[in-house]
Amino acid sequence: MRHTDFLKAIARGEGLEGRSPLLDGAIGTTDGNGKQEYHWPDDEPVEEHHQLRAAIFYYRLNPLDEEVNRLLDHWEVNHPEENVRSYIGKLREEGQGEG
Repeated sequence: MRHTDFLKAIARGEGLEGRSPLLDGAIGTTDGNGKQEYHWPDDEPVEEHHQLRAAIFYYRLNPLDEEVNRLLDHWEVNHPEENVRSYIGKLREEGQGEG
């Protein structure tokens, strides 16, 4: 629990401004319209990658945290990738079963 402030800052996207997904091993491609796209070799989503991972990790430590739950609420409804929305829903169902 010593690094909770750091995890929450990452979940909010602090310190990640201007970071290229290529630095983390994502693969860059160009679509038919010339737009740059990124993906991971295992198809894990790139959009908000670090924020999601930090929020999920923090949620596992403290599922009652209001700020992290607000972030997860937003992603569960608005994330562009369905597999992310579904994963967050399942994570929260599991968390409710433990309480």
